Amino acid sequence: MTRPLTVIKVGGSLLDWADLPHQLVALLAHPTIAPTRPLVIAGGGAMVDVIRHLDAIHRFGEATAHALALQTLDLTARLLARIGRSARLRVVESLRQAADRWAAGEVPVLAPRRELGRLERRSGTPLPQSWNLTSDSIAAQLSVAAGASTLVLLKSADLPPSANRQDAARLALIDPLFPTISQPLQRVLYANLRRPGPLVFQNI
Repeated sequence: MTRPLTVIKVGGSLLDWADLPHQLVALLAHPTIAPTRPLVIAGGGAMVDVIRHLDAIHRFGEATAHALALQTLDLTARLLARIGRSARLRVVESLRQAADRWAAGEVPVLAPRRELGRLERRSGTPLPQSWNLTSDSIAAQLSVAAGASTLVLLKSADLPPSANRQDAARLALIDPLFPTISQPLQRVLYANLRRPGPLVFQNI
């Protein structure tokens, strides 16, 4: 029987955290994650913020800024795989390649640019080219396309108890497009990975 797929979005705000390698090992052993096939996606963090800042100055245009931001996500995927090498993270560039990593007992980290291009060509519906779209919504889009049972959002900030996706968007903890793009996903879990103590997932 095929194990369910869990997409794990590691927020870019976590990339500069010295404890991240240890926390990734613990996360992958968590009872919520361990019985599934994990697929990791890295956020853009400070690197995307650089593009956002330069776009505000030089007015690249939405299409150019979007393309540059996607290239950045490929870079942060490779950085995260290096950071998480003790957790056996390995970079892949397609969902098809992820199966090989699972078979090898490794955890795939998706560099998403090429896979997103394939999905857009297949569906004929490109993602919005806007700063309202972040890697959270990209992770949601990929989760839907891959048939994931769960999307996990790992952040550096707490979410109020009983908050839903719309609440999280209003608090700018996720992007404003996420509630719509993630609508087909029945299970989205949110966790502040930096919070001391046992990892707590909130279903939003």
